[in-house]
Amino acid sequence: MARLIFTPTTSPVTLSSSLLDDPLVNLSTVNVTGTGVDAIDGTTAGTWIIVNDGVIQSAGGRGISLAGSGQVTNGLFGAASIAGSIAGVGIYGTGSVTNWGRISGRYGVVLGLGGSVTNGSGGSIAASKFGVRIEHAAGTLVNAGSITATPAGGDPLAYAVALIAGGTVTNTGNIAGSENGVVIQGGRGRARRPRRPQEYSELIPQIRRRIF
Repeated sequence: MARLIFTPTTSPVTLSSSLLDDPLVNLSTVNVTGTGVDAIDGTTAGTWIIVNDGVIQSAGGRGISLAGSGQVTNGLFGAASIAGSIAGVGIYGTGSVTNWGRISGRYGVVLGLGGSVTNGSGGSIAASKFGVRIEHAAGTLVNAGSITATPAGGDPLAYAVALIAGGTVTNTGNIAGSENGVVIQGGRGRARRPRRPQEYSELIPQIRRRIF
């Protein structure tokens, strides 16, 4: 049963029942404050699906934090943003993130147990430390938008993409970090720019089918 957010709220949203909270669809604004307070928190009770076509923001924590596995889609039908002072999106099990809007934070997207990130044309992931960081299992990144990491707070090192346990990067957009654009370590990895730009556009219908 879908849970819908269609009026603004300044209270954190907790996902704890796979029957009542999954999928979660945000069509409004979730804007929270407080140190360590996440805008949306998913427990380990389910593998959560979150679709955001509004604004999700945390001034002192993560925009979206899932303790287990999950899937986040941002901006499927229009302008949308996810922001957090710690991370825009943190999925600490296996994760999948598809972005056509804007995601920002010290860490843009963090996947704690491998997974995939697709950043579509017009999509933006901006961070001050890691734009996309995928660890503890192989990661896959497909980028046709912008992924940037610009240092702040006295730390001179920022990385746009870091695949800590290996993986693949396919880029037809812009990836830029103050220290490195792409770092792949801890396993086999490959970064490539397709010869045909339309290769990415051919993936879009497949991505949309998987979401719905």
